[in-house]
Amino acid sequence: GEIIEEIEKDRSFFEQGDGGVTFSGGEPLSQGPELNTLLEGLKKLKIGVAIETSLYVSWENIERCLGGNISFLIDLKHTDSDKFKKFTGGNAGLVLSNIKKLAASNENMTIRVPVIPEFNQTFQEMKEIIDFTVALKTVSEIHFLPFHNLGSAKYQMLGMEYKYSGVKNLELTDMAEYVD
Repeated sequence: GEIIEEIEKDRSFFEQGDGGVTFSGGEPLSQGPELNTLLEGLKKLKIGVAIETSLYVSWENIERCLGGNISFLIDLKHTDSDKFKKFTGGNAGLVLSNIKKLAASNENMTIRVPVIPEFNQTFQEMKEIIDFTVALKTVSEIHFLPFHNLGSAKYQMLGMEYKYSGVKNLELTDMAEYVD
């Protein structure tokens, strides 16, 4: 209730166009039933919602959010299971399966691909990601997010090794062939 009250203070901004509320940071879909309560409140108020997600959660966590006129902004890092596991420690199969199920639900989806040197920055790897995405037929856009090292300070503060130290930031021009 308190969050809805805060959001309603900015309602005039939402009514001017396609504005709304974006859930981000960490993995919003890993939150408990409070997320659903909030989503239901926003739906009643006709306030648009975007969820930034990796979809690295159980399908049940995603399914409970369906049908609320939500835009899903999905980070897709790789389609190769072995490489995904090696670099992220995660399961690409779970992410890819969730993306397919979400596409079958006809939800609004944008795929965002962080382009990372030494991880997925080859034409062949990007082609596989693009081919997977295009085959879904329900994705509205693919965004290529150029690698940057802005997170290096966080690693330093945490006393952790930053494996991309010295790796040059990518520019939009570095992604031109993927866009083409």
